[in-house]
Order: sequence, then C-alpha cells, then structure tokens
Amino acid sequence: MSEEIEKLPPAYLYKVEDIKVPKDDPWKNDCLGRKEDASKLEKILKPIQQPFVMTLSASYGMGKTTFFRCWGQDLENKGVTSIYFNAWETDYSSDAFSAFVSSVVRQLPDSDAKSKIMKKAFWVGVSLVRRTPALLVKAATKHLIGDEAAKELKNLDLSEEDIAGLTESVAKEMFEPQEHIQNAVRNFRETLEKTIAKKLGGELYIFIDELDRCRPTYAVEVLERIKHIFSVKGTKFVIAMDSQQLQNAIKGVYGTEIDATGYIRKFIDWNYNLSEPATGKYIDYLLKILFEGRKESFYRKNRIDTYDEHNFRNMLQLLVDAYGLSLRDIDRY
Repeated sequence: MSEEIEKLPPAYLYKVEDIKVPKDDPWKNDCLGRKEDASKLEKILKPIQQPFVMTLSASYGMGKTTFFRCWGQDLENKGVTSIYFNAWETDYSSDAFSAFVSSVVRQLPDSDAKSKIMKKAFWVGVSLVRRTPALLVKAATKHLIGDEAAKELKNLDLSEEDIAGLTESVAKEMFEPQEHIQNAVRNFRETLEKTIAKKLGGELYIFIDELDRCRPTYAVEVLERIKHIFSVKGTKFVIAMDSQQLQNAIKGVYGTEIDATGYIRKFIDWNYNLSEPATGKYIDYLLKILFEGRKESFYRKNRIDTYDEHNFRNMLQLLVDAYGLSLRDIDRY
C-alpha cells in the first residue's frame, strides 16, 4: 500500500487554490456570474439607513466565501467600508463579543474614532465578564477583547497601568449591576454610530461567514451580540449561512421544541437566496488552471497519451448535474 502511494503523481495530491480577487477588477475571475447578485443587493441596501440584518442563503460549498471576497473588494473600490468576519475561524473563543469586536476594529480605517471605539468596546467586554477579581483584570485583558485588540491598547490613553490599577471596589461596582452593562453597551453603540456617520460615509457592511459551521452556542451568541450591541444606524450585516444548519444549531442550544424559524426571524430582517452557480463555467475554470502548462510528470505515465480533456470535462458535467454536486465537491473530483 505504501509503495502504491509513493507512485502517485502530483495530480492526485493537488489542491485547488482560492480564486484570486484582483483589487482593480474584483469580478475578473467571477466564473459563477455572481456580480449581478452583488449589484442587486447594493441597490436594495443603499437607501436603507436603519440597522439592517440580512441572510445570504446557499448550501454548503456553493461559493459564499468567494462571493464575499469579490463583493467586499468591489465596495472598497467604490469608497464603501466593509468588514469580513469568519465565525468558524474564531469558534474556539469562549466569548463571541471579544472575537467579533477585535475583528471589526482591526479592519476599520485608522483614525481617532477607531481608538475611541476600541476603548468603549473594552468596557463592554469588562462589563460582560462575571465575578472577575480585580487582581486578574490585567491578565484577563486579552480574554476580554482578543489578542489583536489587546495590542491596540498600547495606542490608547488607557495604559496597562490604568488597567492593572482597577481596584476591587471599582470592579465590583462594574461587574454586579445590570445598569453598568447597559451603560457600557449604550456608550459603545453611540460611538460606533457616530463613527459610521462622520468617518465612513454613513454605511458599514459587515460580512459574516460560515456561522452555520460553528458550535451551536457560539453561533447563537454571535447572532445575539449583533442584534443587541452592534446593530446601530448605518450597519448592514450580511450573514452567509445554510438556514437549516443554523436552525439545528438553535435547537441544539434551546431544545428541539423551540420554533427555530421564529427565533431566527427575531434577528433577521430579510433573506436572499444566492443564485445557483453556473457549474459549467466553474468546471472550465478548474480545468484551465489545473491542466494548462503542466509537465508530463504531473500525470500517471500510462495515461498521458490516452487522456482526453474534453471527455473528462463532459463526464464531470454529467455527474454534477445528476447528483447536484456543490462547488466543493467539484473541487474534489
């Protein structure tokens, strides 16, 4: 068996790389025809001023991440700020707020407003932590706001000495009453809203990806944090998800008897079904990058002369159509 594996040509171990998104032409490699989807959504979202949360529904492996990358770059080229948050990559975190705010602030344009948001976010994080002794506040800083955000503290008026100097009485005053949590959240929301209005042209797109792959408790916490803390005027959340998977996550947290569909509606204003991908164009794209310019050593020696790219392409298309294969499945083939 090991000898057979050693004889495998490179083609058997080749992994398709992520589609490149050129800054000057983000839709250049859009072989799925998704630019039209982005244009439609922008026309719908542009006039909306109040906080808005929409879901982008498509099955797993149907190109949602690539769509976000292309759309985000396109928005940037138009002078619109967008932020990308991969929930799956931070699923290990014990606090969704810490992971989320760290990602959001890190991607905001550098300005005094960014520092103010970080400071307000810090106090929200502190307020959300329960029964943290004052002597542990300094050690807990990274837990509260994330590693990346903690580094930002060096650029703020709030020094490490300030953090370490929190007395037990101050900590007790902050941690116990619900009123302090509400005040911290309100101050954060006001600062974020002012920043969007004055520094970001009145709108901020926040793309949330792979939420349906996360632990049920983490996925639900991200949704709740969005609704209660980050939902301010000018924010436009676009959450890529498989609705059935997210419903399963909600039932995993609150029990099978809960109306998962009704629960989701409390957080989501509108759902958009991402168009079915043009699989034929995607297959052609993969064949081009996989086989063009490859040396003979890339394939099995007994197949070099008999290989027929066109037959392979047609057979793959038949399989895709017959079994409804996702883009990720096509990558595997």
